[in-house]
Amino acid sequence: MTINADAENTAKPSHLLINVDGRVGSSKTFVIRALSSALQNAARFYGVHDGKSPVLRFAPTGSASYEFVGQTVHSLLNLPVGGLFYDLNGVHLASLQKSLRGIAP
Repeated sequence: MTINADAENTAKPSHLLINVDGRVGSSKTFVIRALSSALQNAARFYGVHDGKSPVLRFAPTGSASYEFVGQTVHSLLNLPVGGLFYDLNGVHLASLQKSLRGIAP
């Protein structure tokens, strides 16, 4: 299993990106749940938690995201499925911006 993390080199990083991947049975779900819990507790402690979780958990497939109570990349980014493409503006853009507000700078 590999874990890649990238954070700005400051006392209080603006965001943290973590990618967890590995073979079947390598405890990825356990690591994701443990990291999510620790990060959410830290956010509450530092007053960053405003009722909405500052942690996004997502995976490329529904079955993978189900394991750690996340969502698919398509769902997170409001990407159309089934060939129904639309411009990202108006209601769709506002919805995406609202769902990502407070997550990244």
